[in-house]
Amino acid sequence: MESTQSAGGISGNVLFYASPEPLNREQHAKLALVHNEKPYSFAAAGTAVPLTVTEFAPAALSFPVIFAGEDRVPLAVMGLNNGENLFVNADGSIDPG
Repeated sequence: MESTQSAGGISGNVLFYASPEPLNREQHAKLALVHNEKPYSFAAAGTAVPLTVTEFAPAALSFPVIFAGEDRVPLAVMGLNNGENLFVNADGSIDPG
């Protein structure tokens, strides 16, 4: 999945992000990392995730790996229905299978 960046923000397909934007020192000065009670909830609707070559072996230990589309993009399959991830539990934890 490619993404492109322009002066006005980030555009393109950025998996798992609703509205990404470049960090700005003044605008984001009060942001911080905090403990998340549901650490993997962001991926709950991810039916398939693109893989790089180096991710094939580790991913294949827990997830079915397919090659989809005309370009045969490698994907780790997380669910069978659109918006479904069978590996993310309701509490936001992940069950690697």
